[in-house]
Amino acid sequence: MAEILTRLTSFNPGELKVIIFGDECILNEPIEKWPVCEALISFFSDGFPLAKAEAYVALVKPRFVVNDLSAQHLLLDRRRVYNTLLEHGIPVPRHCVMDRDNKVQTLAPTATCDADFEETEEFVRVGTTRIEKPFVEKPVDAEDHNVCIYYGHTLGGGMKQLFRKVGNSASQYVEPAEGEPYVRVRRDGSYMYEDFMSTGGTDVKVRRLRMIECTVCPQSQSTLTLDFTPRRSTLLAPPTRTQRPAKARS
Repeated sequence: MAEILTRLTSFNPGELKVIIFGDECILNEPIEKWPVCEALISFFSDGFPLAKAEAYVALVKPRFVVNDLSAQHLLLDRRRVYNTLLEHGIPVPRHCVMDRDNKVQTLAPTATCDADFEETEEFVRVGTTRIEKPFVEKPVDAEDHNVCIYYGHTLGGGMKQLFRKVGNSASQYVEPAEGEPYVRVRRDGSYMYEDFMSTGGTDVKVRRLRMIECTVCPQSQSTLTLDFTPRRSTLLAPPTRTQRPAKARS
């Protein structure tokens, strides 16, 4: 975030003036007292008053808004994110939803009552859809990063708890309780269950770098199910200027 603002001001010094609204302004001041701007750059984080920012845009009408504030509501719910991907023909893992809050109509197989949900040592069933272990359990709240991977009885019946990185740790393995054949899934809210995709213990991040050209800059790192150790491989270096990156069409 800071790098984006730094580059904006260094590209043509004196042409752009960057104003940081600050927490005191956005949290406590009415939108009528917020600075008036031609371009608004908004970064969502915990506690960000999204509805207030939308009201500011409606009042001031900046010529440019980065990022789309209304679309940020979509990104806060994993069900809506997957719906949007499916509507645009973008592949997603096979998944189903145990929807206990019934707030979003999903395109995936969905159950809204626990009578249509079954859990065994080797799978969960939502309606008529079975997801075999190992599978991934994600809260529908995209701001909740407590994602779990459940393993079948033949693999020990345990569960790998993923969370935001603390030092070099981003996961914790949980054994079944004494006398229990497996760790049971959470039932305190709405969750998505999807096939676990084996990657050989490596995650690959792909970053979009430009507004017009989309350059792929992979970074490999040990997956969150293992120790968190980034490894930037020379085999995965960004393309040079002589290479033609893929075009991102709007």
